[in-house]
Amino acid sequence: MRRLGVITGIAREADCLSVIPAERRPLSRCSGASSTRALAHARALIAEGCHGLVSFGIAGGLRPDLAAGTVVVADRVIAPDGRAIQTSEPWRQGFVAACRGAAIAIAAVAGSERIVGGVAEKRALAATTGAAAVDMESHAVAAAAAEAGVPVLVVRAVADAATRRLPEWVVTCVAADGSRRWGAVAAGVLRNPGDLGVLMALAGDSARAIAALRGVAGRAGPLFGLP
Repeated sequence: MRRLGVITGIAREADCLSVIPAERRPLSRCSGASSTRALAHARALIAEGCHGLVSFGIAGGLRPDLAAGTVVVADRVIAPDGRAIQTSEPWRQGFVAACRGAAIAIAAVAGSERIVGGVAEKRALAATTGAAAVDMESHAVAAAAAEAGVPVLVVRAVADAATRRLPEWVVTCVAADGSRRWGAVAAGVLRNPGDLGVLMALAGDSARAIAALRGVAGRAGPLFGLP
């Protein structure tokens, strides 16, 4: 029986897989918003016998036409060093076909070792990479898949749109297991009270992105459309 390995950045993303029956659910690991842990988890899942890897979660939007909740399925991942890693075209086609009716854009996704949160910074990254979205796990997952010769699928839902600022300090609010560190959230707001309104708006956008991820996971099923 074929098995998939799914890498997420935070626990809320992994929870979206609960729409798949437990006995058929892919193996998953949460990196806690760390590219280094994402790479280690991806390699471990391959060692456990996974036949394909999925980078699954939310992302920052880089294209102004992509609203929060839009699902981006990557045709390639642009690593921080500029290297382009192709995703599996047959798998991508199978996933999109299974998710007919969902708001999906097929485009490049950029990888970053840190949060890309400023509007100007997002605009610059879009110009240099041609990517539609950015996240901190996909380049690591794609690199692990490429070195092992297994197919990779990248499914990311836009949480903070290209015109929305994401405070960089929010990365400190994610624990190593992907759970939320509420104490760090409170401390961050106290230090940056002007970010409270931004965080409230982001909460609504993130909820739309998580709902979109849950929706496509339910449509795609245990193998995410793998042919």
